[in-house]
Amino acid sequence: MTDKDKVRSVVARFFNVSEATVTETFAFPPERLHGSVGRSTFYAAIKRMAGADLATAFSATTFGELFDPAPVGAKTEQVPTAEAGSRTAVAPARKPSASNSAVGIDIEHVDDLPKAEDPWSEAFYVEHFTRAEIAYCQRQASPRESFCGLWCAKEAVMKCGEEFLKLRPIEMEIGHDERGRPFLIVLRDGKDEVRSDCVISISHAHGLSVAVCVKNG
Repeated sequence: MTDKDKVRSVVARFFNVSEATVTETFAFPPERLHGSVGRSTFYAAIKRMAGADLATAFSATTFGELFDPAPVGAKTEQVPTAEAGSRTAVAPARKPSASNSAVGIDIEHVDDLPKAEDPWSEAFYVEHFTRAEIAYCQRQASPRESFCGLWCAKEAVMKCGEEFLKLRPIEMEIGHDERGRPFLIVLRDGKDEVRSDCVISISHAHGLSVAVCVKNG
């Protein structure tokens, strides 16, 4: 079985369809790839089950695009020109902040996370959470809710600047101090760096988790 055939098999299982239907033009059902969790679950499944590290899993809309991404700008929309006398809104230019402060926020449905009897062996959790994070969530009254909160925190961190956007979720660890307050640890180049310049808050309500990260300049 070739690598492409392995990926085809994983795609068929992920979307619960027969392998025969997974042709080059097979369109991924958007409801299965809802939000950042859906795409990350898809990527993790392909990596763990097919052994293929395909970053295109985060953007592809068809099976063929997993291996041959659509060229940038292939789909463009015509922007209508303003008619004489019409009013157009122009966004004000943003001046760079000297303080280098930033705020990131993310919200997710807890039910969007994959169900797993054993997160230690489930691709999504192993690929995106550290061993310490998995152990922490497993000790909580609602492990899935706790995982969702940590996921939101990582997404919020990545929205706080280019340096975080380049990190994979597994390279960020959300720890907790003696009072249970979350904090960020960046795991890179074999070093654990506690980022005291980032303040994180996580909340849960009615099946939703939300996290905010404030990066102080």
